[in-house]
Formats: sequence, C-alpha cells, structure tokens
Amino acid sequence: MSLPLELPKKNGAEVIKQHWKITFAKQKKTSVVAKRMWDNILAQIQEDDYTMKPYYQMQAHEVVKSIDGKTGGSAYSQCKKAFEEMASTVWMIEDIDSKYFAPRNLLDTTKTKKRDGFESNYDGGLITIAPNPALEPYFLEIAHWSKYERKVLAEMSSWYSMRMWEILSAWEDILQKGQKWYADIEEFRGWMDCEKKYKDVNLMIEKTLSEPLKELKETRLAFNFDKVYAKKGRGRPSVVGLDFYLMDPQGLKPASQKLNEWAEKSTEFKKALDKGREWKISDENLFKCLPVLKKDVWKLYKSFAEKQGSNDRMNSIPAFCNGAILIAAGFKEPSKAELKLNKNA
Repeated sequence: MSLPLELPKKNGAEVIKQHWKITFAKQKKTSVVAKRMWDNILAQIQEDDYTMKPYYQMQAHEVVKSIDGKTGGSAYSQCKKAFEEMASTVWMIEDIDSKYFAPRNLLDTTKTKKRDGFESNYDGGLITIAPNPALEPYFLEIAHWSKYERKVLAEMSSWYSMRMWEILSAWEDILQKGQKWYADIEEFRGWMDCEKKYKDVNLMIEKTLSEPLKELKETRLAFNFDKVYAKKGRGRPSVVGLDFYLMDPQGLKPASQKLNEWAEKSTEFKKALDKGREWKISDENLFKCLPVLKKDVWKLYKSFAEKQGSNDRMNSIPAFCNGAILIAAGFKEPSKAELKLNKNA
C-alpha cells in the first residue's frame, strides 16, 4: 500500500495517536488478529520514546478472543495467519513532490534467536514481533495526528468496524456538533481496501458498512450515512459519495438522556454511572469516558476514595474528579501540575 506517512504513537491513557495520513491511507484488509497485533505494538510505544525497541511482545489471549471463534481455528492457527499477513505487508514511503519513493517491509524477518537473541515468532502463546527498524523515524515525532481509544477497538470483531472507528474518530469534533462529514466514494474504496473488488457501488457499501453499523451502535460514534448522487443526467444517477453523521451527537441529544438509556440496558453500567455522579463528575464527561474506561473506572473511583481518606484530600471534588477521568480516558493531556496533583488517581 502506498503511504506518504509518519507512523502511529501511543499516549499514556490507552489512546493511540496516529498520523492523519495513516488513518486515511489505502490500507490492506487483514484479519482482525493481525490488526490487534499491530495495535498492541503501537500501544507499547510511549510518548517519551526516542528509539524503537528491537521487538515487542504480547500474549496470544490479548489478540485472539472468543468472539473470533466464528473464524475457526485455534489461537495457534489464527496467529500463524496473522504473521503471514504482517510479514507480507509492504509500505511505500512516498514524497510525491520530489518524485521519491522507497518500499519498507512492516516486519524485520532477518532476525534469528541464534544470531540476534530474538526473532518474530509464536512460542507457546507468547507472541514476539520485530518491526522493521528502518521505520523508526516514522513511529516517533508525530506532527499531524488523529486519535482513537484502544479499548473500544479491541472489542470489535470486524476489520471494517476497526477502520470506521479510526476514521470517524478523526472527524469526531465536527460530527459531535451534529454536522455531516462527506467522503468521496473512490477515496472510501481505497480506505476500505475495495479498489479491486465489489465494483458495484451499492454492494461495496453494504459489504463495508453493515458490520460497523452494528458494532458501533452502542458507542458514542454510533453512525449512519446518506448516499450522495451525481447530478441528474441520462440514466440512473450514480453514487459519488457518502455523508456520515452520528445518531446521537453530543449537544443534540443530552448526555444525561443517553446515559440513562444505556443504564436501563445494563445494571453494571448503571452502577458505574451512579458512582460517577456521586463523585460529582458531569454527565458530559461520563458520556465520553465510561465507554472507554469500562470496568477500569472502578480503579479510578477507588483512588478517589483513598485520596479522601488520606491527609491529602481533594480541595475541590468536582474539579479533581472531572479532570482525572478525562486524563484517564485520554481526552485530556495532563499538565505537570495535574500529574503531581492527580498522581494517586
């Protein structure tokens, strides 16, 4: 795939910072397991890293989940397929203006345990991946980026859903205002790896968006779309683009109403919501953060209680707790003062 890019980077709160050009690059469709493997690598790259590690490790259960059972095969066979996909992936680093390009393999398959002490491999459920070191300049020092939460993406079982989560996250600022975001149909084909398949536009739209519509339904980026047709001429007008919009953009439907609707469907969510309100966290912030933090929010609530039981109590519960939950969910970058203030939260 052809990518005039810089590569992704993670901040400290389970949120991936990804270069804008990667989000909207022509990406090759892979298995969900391969997508999760790559996402796991990105999550291990820290904000203050100056160099890339020679290899990254993860457990198979982190990327192969029960929901993938429908694809068939054991964790071993699914990881083997994912390794084959990643090993064959080549990114084309381009500078269109200067007419320069250079191919870069995603993985460094030249490393061996005998000579280097490590290699890309699967060993009894432990996954080791050695990225191509030539890509290091593109993993670090990101300038123009979008971001998305890993925890939501990790629960998805469709590559198309993962791609739409990344893409819609990039435009969330305008979508949450109730505005529509237009995507040219040919560009959309490239983003969803459909340039050489589903020549029928309506079939392509159905194949790429049916799963995302279902999987994003219970997230804050639950969306729908309108087809945009060419100006009428002879014959049936063709689809030239898609207008995407959120079903419940923040500001049009009150956050409190949406939270209460979710609470009616889930006892566990209601408990988390009620406790957050006890800590004076606004419904707007709970609406944004609870779907991201999920069960981990209880660790945050526990830290609030511990702080209040210590000699270092909160000066302002609403200010402290609202700031802490935004930082924990990745919606706010902590200042040095906040890092010191919120060290226990």
